[in-house]
Amino acid sequence: MGNSNFDENKVIMDITQKRSDLVNRIAALDDLQIEKIYNDMIAILQHNKPYQLTEEENLAIDQALDLDENGRMVTKSQVVADAKVKYPNLKF
Repeated sequence: MGNSNFDENKVIMDITQKRSDLVNRIAALDDLQIEKIYNDMIAILQHNKPYQLTEEENLAIDQALDLDENGRMVTKSQVVADAKVKYPNLKF
């Protein structure tokens, strides 16, 4: 196989062991733990797919760019204050 530093069987075994360990850890979780981490796990698994902005996100970006182009800047503290009012359950 040309490269004596590369042991294909070791890599395959390591991947197999990692996959098995991951499956076993997930299988050992109770229902509440699964509910808590499900969305995060799906996001991680889909990480290799490009994120598609929603229409609302595209509109917000366009509005921000328009404000910037016209010299109307909003400070970080203004954004945080507005977000706290709009999303009171989020931690800032």
